[in-house]
Amino acid sequence: MTTPSIKEALEPCPFCGGKGRLYQSQNAAALWRVCCENCDAGPHSHIGHEEAIKRWNTRATLTPPA
Repeated sequence: MTTPSIKEALEPCPFCGGKGRLYQSQNAAALWRVCCENCDAGPHSHIGHEEAIKRWNTRATLTPPA
């Protein structure tokens, strides 16, 4: 399996537009999380590498107010 380049794989932060950064857990090599380099937005839990990228890149579908 080929891991995509981190800079190519991560969308900008949905809150400030900053760059996402992938962090590996210090306690478990298989666990990761993505946080914004600018505003530190991101989850407080660690998950698998691909799942961390997928969750960071997932955006809610916004509907205009009625």
